[in-house]
Amino acid sequence: MAFRVFILRKGYCKVFGLLGYLFQAKENKAMKKQLTKLVLLAGFWLAVALTFGCSSDDDGGGDIVNAENEAWAYYDNRQCVGLVFKQNGEFIKLDCDNGRNWCIDVIGDYSISGNQITICDSYDCDAVLSYSISRNILTLVEEGKAYTYTKTSNVNISGDCH
Repeated sequence: MAFRVFILRKGYCKVFGLLGYLFQAKENKAMKKQLTKLVLLAGFWLAVALTFGCSSDDDGGGDIVNAENEAWAYYDNRQCVGLVFKQNGEFIKLDCDNGRNWCIDVIGDYSISGNQITICDSYDCDAVLSYSISRNILTLVEEGKAYTYTKTSNVNISGDCH
């Protein structure tokens, strides 16, 4: 802080860009008034951008809805599961045998309210999960356990698993 004050007192304000010009304009009141308005306006828009500029899924990953031949994939040592959320509200759960051959396990519907997703199959609608998206990662939380899915392209579905 002392270094910054020293620079301002010595007249080297140009290093600080617009704020430097604001301090230099002390003799010209009209210029100082205009620059003060500009700095305040820039600060206001910066505050707006920081407050409302990004939602929880607006950092590159985008929407939960999948494009054609795309799925959210989950892999562990025992299984791989794919989830497809279509624009029309259709939900498809996929299984795979080796991470490449995908087949349809369940078809149903889904709906979203806030950060909650309700998934319905032909039997019931009791799967209500919390979800979040960050870049290309979908995290679903079911009964306190988090599952991480990665957005995967080139998903070719070979048919029904059953």
